[in-house]
Amino acid sequence: MRVSIVIVNYCSAPLTLACLESLAAERADGADFDVVVVENDSPDNSYRTLSDGLAAQPWSDWVSLEKTRKNGGFSYGVNTGVRAGLSRNRRP
Repeated sequence: MRVSIVIVNYCSAPLTLACLESLAAERADGADFDVVVVENDSPDNSYRTLSDGLAAQPWSDWVSLEKTRKNGGFSYGVNTGVRAGLSRNRRP
């Protein structure tokens, strides 16, 4: 079974990157999933931190980063991630 994971980030880029490190270990063990990280318009430098952190890792085939134009709350971030995930060729 294929799984898509949506992670909504708000002012917690280091924690989000740590979560992705854990998920990378799961993928190394054979788990099949992709991840959409949604940066939910944090007022700090989260988008830049996430972007730089992702660029430094070999995760581009299974992790994507989306940025919202506004912080519409947690469900807004989740819906943004679900839409991004479903728009890919690989369905969950």
